[in-house]
Amino acid sequence: MDEIFGEDNFVGNFIWRKKEGGGQTKEYFVTEHEYIIIYRKADNFKWVDDIMEDHDEAYNKKDVNGKYKLMKLAKWGNTARKEDRPKMHFSITAPDGFKVIPFAPDGSQGRWRVGELLLENGLVEFVKNNNEWLAYEKIYFEENSFKSVKERSIVYDMTNTADASKQLTEIFREKDIFDTPKPIELVKYFLSHVTEKNDIILDSFAGSGTTAHAVLELNKEDGGNRKFILIEQEEYADTVTAERVRRVIKGVPSAKNELLKNGLGGTFSYFKLGDAIELESLLKGDNLPSYTEFAQYLFYTATGEEFRENDIDTKTGFIGESTHYEVYLIYEPDIEWLKQHALTLSICQSLPKLKGKQRLVFAPCKYVDDETCRNYRIDFCRLPYEIYRMQK
Repeated sequence: MDEIFGEDNFVGNFIWRKKEGGGQTKEYFVTEHEYIIIYRKADNFKWVDDIMEDHDEAYNKKDVNGKYKLMKLAKWGNTARKEDRPKMHFSITAPDGFKVIPFAPDGSQGRWRVGELLLENGLVEFVKNNNEWLAYEKIYFEENSFKSVKERSIVYDMTNTADASKQLTEIFREKDIFDTPKPIELVKYFLSHVTEKNDIILDSFAGSGTTAHAVLELNKEDGGNRKFILIEQEEYADTVTAERVRRVIKGVPSAKNELLKNGLGGTFSYFKLGDAIELESLLKGDNLPSYTEFAQYLFYTATGEEFRENDIDTKTGFIGESTHYEVYLIYEPDIEWLKQHALTLSICQSLPKLKGKQRLVFAPCKYVDDETCRNYRIDFCRLPYEIYRMQK
C-alpha cells in the first residue's frame, strides 16, 4: 500500500472485532479481530463524520454530565433480529415498570445494539411514543472542541462474520456458499464515511459481492446514486458475486428483511474478460480474434462506451452505436480473406440509412476516395494498423 499510494497517504488503522465468544483454533488462542487499513488517494480525502451536525441543534438535551443526544438502542439493518444475536435480546425496565424488548425493522423480535453496560452506567433514556416506550442511548458531546467528536478506531458491537454468513444464506437459501464473506453493515459503515452520494466505488477483489450489496443498500437508505465496479477472477464470479447482485436488486421473496425481500433496485452489467488481443499478433496475422471479440475490442477502444453484442448485424457490418458514431466492421478472422476485402463503393451504398451521426468504418483497406467517404459521412480506420481511440 505504501508503494501504491505513498507512505505519506496512510490515514489510519481500524480494528474490527469480527467474532464473539469461543471457537476452535489450531493456535494458542482464538483470533477475534482483523485490521482495516485506510489510505487516501489525494490530499482532498475527507472522513465524513456522522456527528458533523450543528452540535447545538443535534445535542439538544442536557443533564449533570453535559449535553447529549439520543440514538435508538434497538439494532437496525440486516442483523437486527433476535436470532442474529440472541444474547443481545433482553428486557429493559421502563419508568412505569413496563418491560421493554427490542424489535427489528420488519416487526419481528429484535436485539439491542449494545449490552447491559449502558444500563449500569445510566446511559439509557426512555421516550414514550403512542403509549409505547422506546429505549435510547445517550450520546454525550465532548465540550473541548467540536472536532473532538470523532469515530473510534475500534469497530465492535456492530456486526461480525457470523452475521455475514447468515446474510449470504438468506440470499441464496443455502449454507456455506462462500468461506469468508464480509458483513454488509461493516462495508456500509466505511462507505458512509468516505463517499459522497454520486461517487464510484471500486472493489478489485469482490469476493461474495458485499461491496455492491452495501452500495445498493446505502443508496436505498439515503437516496444516493453511488456506482460500483467489481472485479473477481475466481470461478464463482458469475454464480456467487454477480448472482448475489442480481438477487438483491430484484428481491429475495423468502427474506425476512423487508429491504432484501422487496429488492434494492438498480442495474449492473456483467462482463467476462476475453483473451488478450495482441496488436503485434494482428500485424502478423497470428491468433486472430473472432468477429465478436474484435468488434467488442474496437467499439470500446474507439468510443469508450458499453458494447452490446446483440446489436451486431454481420450482413451490414454494423457492430454498435455510440453517442457520436454508428460503428461498422468489415472483418473475418482469416488473413487471406482480409487481403482480399476492403471498403468499396458498393458497401458504402449498401449501408443502412443515416441516423444523423458520423459513420466509423473499420476495414482492411478502402477502394474509395476521401470525397466519397465524406459524402457517405464515413471516417475510415484501416485494420489492423489504425486501432485507436477517437477524439471526442
